[in-house]
Amino acid sequence: MPQKYRHLNDADLEKSLKSKFSDACNGTVDVIEILEEFERRKLYLKLGYRSLLEYCVQELKAIEKKEVVAECGAAPPVVFKKYVSAPLRREVWRKAEGKCCFVSTENQLRCNSVYQLEVDHIVPLALGGTSTIENLRLVCRAHNQHYARIEFGEEFMSQFEKSS
Repeated sequence: MPQKYRHLNDADLEKSLKSKFSDACNGTVDVIEILEEFERRKLYLKLGYRSLLEYCVQELKAIEKKEVVAECGAAPPVVFKKYVSAPLRREVWRKAEGKCCFVSTENQLRCNSVYQLEVDHIVPLALGGTSTIENLRLVCRAHNQHYARIEFGEEFMSQFEKSS
């Protein structure tokens, strides 16, 4: 990992991140390097956030920045590697028999929906999870959202809802 940001104190590191992120088209490599240092120091915890993702969404408005970066032709900064390979995705589908594997705690019934299925991380990447067969499950969109609300909270997840 590059070490060109290790000399900065926490306040200067955050200032540098915000500066580079605001100019994402020109600073993609720098943004990634600063985020790596941010993660190494767990600086987001000191700033009151539970994860680097939560910090990026709240402080840097990272969700909104994707469009800006895409417009200038650069790849968006990779904060979390969320790519799940095709062979691994197929294994998750095979293991779940192509059906949602959510099981209700109330009546122990499995959902079994085949509509809008998504590969979901049991321990979210933002909370240190990995893209391994043991940490992946197949769930319908509704139950993926349900799990996200449990992990990240109602207030945090409400910002991703589409307003009608």
